Amino acid sequence: MAKTVMVAIIQNQAPYILEWVAHHLALGFDDFVLCVHGSSDGSTKITRRLSGMGYAAHVKFRVEGDDPRASAFAQIKDLPELKEADWIFETDVDCFLNSHIGFGSLREMLEPVDPTVRSLSVPGAYFGADGHAPFESGGSITRSVMRGAYRPELAMGCGRNLGDLMSLERRVDLSPEQAQVNVYRSKSLAEFISRNAQQILDDPEKAHIKWREVDQQETRDETITRYKDMRDRYLSQLLEDERLRGVFEGSLAWHKERAERLLENPQIAAFADRIST
Repeated sequence: MAKTVMVAIIQNQAPYILEWVAHHLALGFDDFVLCVHGSSDGSTKITRRLSGMGYAAHVKFRVEGDDPRASAFAQIKDLPELKEADWIFETDVDCFLNSHIGFGSLREMLEPVDPTVRSLSVPGAYFGADGHAPFESGGSITRSVMRGAYRPELAMGCGRNLGDLMSLERRVDLSPEQAQVNVYRSKSLAEFISRNAQQILDDPEKAHIKWREVDQQETRDETITRYKDMRDRYLSQLLEDERLRGVFEGSLAWHKERAERLLENPQIAAFADRIST
């Protein structure tokens, strides 16, 4: 079996990291490289502890210019986890690979790929908050979700080295029938408000348009629930570590308190009432 590594670039997404790692362990990923920048919510503590437990390489990096992804790649390109990998996937922790091939394992998805192929692309399916208001840990995969339209963009790339990520040369495009990346841009009303508070204050109409764009609810899709039992076992295994559980619970409390403080602002409270009706 080829060695597979998942790379994620993280900023203030602590409540979602563990579920994302557990989900991709369930698919069969061998290793993770977690690149953190500009976070104050405990993300760095979580990724550092995952590194100490042997689950991931933790990288705290500085963004040069306005491209966090390029900055991260420049700083991780010589990591042994990547140099020894056969396939490297790169995405965000609000994106969950969801294969429809066989029983949904990464092995079943990659084994048929011709050895000459340099990269794969997987279509993205974009999901809304599904009526959830409170700030919660985890992504929408813990409940019924609504599928937005598939978009003709490269939601996830993979390659046999960093240079092959998103490569157009000898690339295979998987169809939605084969696999998709579930993208949870909006997990709840509170999460959206926390992430977009400044825009809500500066331009509530523009923020409302953005909410309508990310809160797509068109057709129900529960295919990703096939991973639930295995994902939950990995998540429980991770949370058996007291230090990791402590920083995770602290980060979730940080986000909940931030959301509650923001909702004390009359303008933000009015925006919340508007989009929740």
